[in-house]
Amino acid sequence: MKLPLLLALLLLLPATSFAQLEGPNFLENWKASLLPAYLQGEAGTLTTNDSIHLSYRIFSKANSRNAIVISPGRTEPAAKYAEVISDLSAAGYTIFILDHRGQGESDRLLADSQIGHVNKFQDYVDDFKLFMDVVVNPRVKSAGIQNLHLLAHSMGAAITTIYLEQNESPFRSAALSSPMFEPDLAPYSRLEAEAILQLNLLLGHGKEYVMGRGAYDPNIPVEKSELTHSVDRWSVYQQLISDFPKLAIGGPSYHWLSEVLKIKARIFHDAIDYHTPSLLLEASNDTVVVEKTEEAFCSAVNAHNEINCESHFYEGAEHEILMEKDEYRSDAMAKISAWFIAHSN
Repeated sequence: MKLPLLLALLLLLPATSFAQLEGPNFLENWKASLLPAYLQGEAGTLTTNDSIHLSYRIFSKANSRNAIVISPGRTEPAAKYAEVISDLSAAGYTIFILDHRGQGESDRLLADSQIGHVNKFQDYVDDFKLFMDVVVNPRVKSAGIQNLHLLAHSMGAAITTIYLEQNESPFRSAALSSPMFEPDLAPYSRLEAEAILQLNLLLGHGKEYVMGRGAYDPNIPVEKSELTHSVDRWSVYQQLISDFPKLAIGGPSYHWLSEVLKIKARIFHDAIDYHTPSLLLEASNDTVVVEKTEEAFCSAVNAHNEINCESHFYEGAEHEILMEKDEYRSDAMAKISAWFIAHSN
């Protein structure tokens, strides 16, 4: 199905300015304005069937007809999205954001709280469904919100994609940033990585860091982060973890990786059940996820359904497009805004 004329025109518009642009006062402005605004958001907690406490925040916009649910990536605390929340709130949206189990302010699953771990990837999906059923959908109904959209990054996009394949979509549209449909296993081939993985699982190392990964390192410079080129936004993230050290997450566990390696086949098998118009943002220098798999997903969805799945490619950008330099981020935020507007009543 072709893009509506309105959407095509909106996506061609130049990037608009957002609340905070990079510069010498970026960190100071974040400390003085964005972080305090985030901390004033309505905080809440959910308890899952397996007794995990999930943290979330709501940033209400009075009389707004529009709302966005944000699903962060692996390691990302909700607080990392303070700038994104500020931008979208200023655009008139009520914002809902969830800390996935095992990270952010939600319960950690292992004694070593920095190991990224999950028992089943479906646990993430079930948590997101609980958040939608208990928090988001009732608030949307009571507030008279007409247009609910999804913004998800990396692991958060994989979680929400499976959720949307398993449930009737409550969203008018979605924007998926660097979705983790398949992790980049370099320098290993898939066969080599699975051999290493299975050996370590057999040896009982499932709850230990994968080879070559460890606890959060506060001294990694931005050029070695492989996540962003933005010195300012990387400095903000490092400051956030310095101020709130319990938010730190290091590498994933072997068992987490074993669960993630199953999701590509699952997502593509059920692509016929995905019915939400989606904009995919891809980064050419992404070393976290496999970019070709993102494009293949859009093709699979469009082949099965009468919806739009469109992708936009950022040449030179790294994995965290929403935390990238202004030249990438501002354009991405403008395209996300245009996508949501075009799919609203």
